[in-house]
Amino acid sequence: MKILQEFEVSHSRERVWEIFDDLSRVASCFPGAQITRPLQNGSFSGQVAMTLGPMRLQFKGDGSLSRDKNNWRGTIQGDGADTVTKSKASAILAYSLSNSSESGTIVQVEVEYKLFGALAQVGRPALVQEVANHLTGEFKKNLNEQIVGENLLERQERQSNSSLNVIGLFMRMLAVRFSFFRSLFSKEKNR
Repeated sequence: MKILQEFEVSHSRERVWEIFDDLSRVASCFPGAQITRPLQNGSFSGQVAMTLGPMRLQFKGDGSLSRDKNNWRGTIQGDGADTVTKSKASAILAYSLSNSSESGTIVQVEVEYKLFGALAQVGRPALVQEVANHLTGEFKKNLNEQIVGENLLERQERQSNSSLNVIGLFMRMLAVRFSFFRSLFSKEKNR
């Protein structure tokens, strides 16, 4: 599956590139994310905590980062697993930075992902897109705060005490499934 996102921040491309060079700072902008082994020779380890309906997920895994300053592009590749639900995920995130007409920066993100296990059963494309939209909004807000100088330690403390809660999205998905099964049973009765 593929997700495309784009957002603009009111800071120079050079400043955004500088922030993106520090993986721990980038992770602090992403709700529930944390770098557990710093970037060394292009590789790192991390974890992401989230709640999806009744499922509390704690993905732990490894990733790699490559960057191309000449073209203002970067790629993050990662694989992770949640030991409780036996769910797995793999993703390749490619980003590019370009100047906007407003002297800010346009950040374009393309994510290719695969879900396995219990998460794959509830992680339908529409639900994943809604989660991605929410995460992009949070990331943009946190990135802006990061650049204007909000205290990094305060944010990291807040991030470690919070996780992404998408229970409303899960409930919508259940409602769609419920109406599907209800229509199946009503067809059976009419036969």
